[in-house]
Amino acid sequence: GLIELLGGLAILVGFQTRIVAWVLAIFTIATGLVAHTGWADQMQMIQFLKNLAITGGFLLLASSGAGAYSIDAKRG
Repeated sequence: GLIELLGGLAILVGFQTRIVAWVLAIFTIATGLVAHTGWADQMQMIQFLKNLAITGGFLLLASSGAGAYSIDAKRG
């Protein structure tokens, strides 16, 4: 739970965005592979694909970095 809470807050304010986005992407894929593997059930497949979509967003954020109003931008 702490990974989700602290990672979400770090993403929100833009602190160490690239690193946190990679950590959350790995965490989200791992969660999907552990909790939503019953793909014969349509609801489980939907939940897995949701996790996959969120991971794509994290990877996009990891590649592009934080915006102009982030803590990362103000520090560097």
